[in-house]
Amino acid sequence: MRKRTLGSDSLIKLLIQGSGGEPFGQLKLGKVNAVLNVDLPRTQDRRVDLVYRSVSGRLVHIEVQSTNDPLMPLRMAEYGLAVTRAYGQYPEQLVLYVGNEPLRMKSEFREGGMVCRYRLVDIRSLDGDALLATDTIADNILALLTRLRHPTVAVRMVLGRIGKLRRGQRRSALEMFLLTCQMRGLDSIAGKELKAMQETVYLDLDKMPKVKAALVMLARRAERRRARAEGMRETLQLALKKRFGRIPATVTKRVAKMSDLQAQETLLAILDAKSLKDLFGSARR
Repeated sequence: MRKRTLGSDSLIKLLIQGSGGEPFGQLKLGKVNAVLNVDLPRTQDRRVDLVYRSVSGRLVHIEVQSTNDPLMPLRMAEYGLAVTRAYGQYPEQLVLYVGNEPLRMKSEFREGGMVCRYRLVDIRSLDGDALLATDTIADNILALLTRLRHPTVAVRMVLGRIGKLRRGQRRSALEMFLLTCQMRGLDSIAGKELKAMQETVYLDLDKMPKVKAALVMLARRAERRRARAEGMRETLQLALKKRFGRIPATVTKRVAKMSDLQAQETLLAILDAKSLKDLFGSARR
């Protein structure tokens, strides 16, 4: 796997292809009988992400998307026609959204007399616990993209299973694991757990340059995030004092526990707030 060219969409495509079937069951799609490849006309310079024929004989097209693309409806119509041209059957279509922003895309293309409808699913709506419960490492890694009740426990569980793989499989799985964690901001947790894992599982990082480089990058990124969050909290404290005067200890403690995003949102809200109560509720002076 070439990390430089492997984007988030391609990563999820690989994980789905390596799945044991749990994601297909949750998405209410038929079991895979054969994976197919569909090339679009050269002028479009695209390939359909994943098309397979189910055991029942129907065609299923899954497109993985990490951003809210306003042209997604048009793209899905083009993909559907390309599949029909290649196999003589219009596929059941699904867009699997794996981005961090709220899902805002439309689920149909309608122009003139043409209508193309498809299912639109946010991967966070899948059952992460069920994916973690399978014996397939691809399913386990995909679980990290869902809404997990205990992310640290999930990361530790997936790493434990990766540690039991053969060395060749372990390297590839670790690379996909780290890329997936980066997508969901779990890289700090992953870095800590991976370091702890080295003490119990044989990991020769000198023979895993990509994993070693990823760990260094994760550590630097985590440090930058901590510094940025701390700077934002300090700025918020100064802005609160400037706007409202003396700040009660209860508010100071709440600010100290804020994430970078929470501090930013509160800082913007100061512009319209008339009192600390508007920002923090019944804060006592």
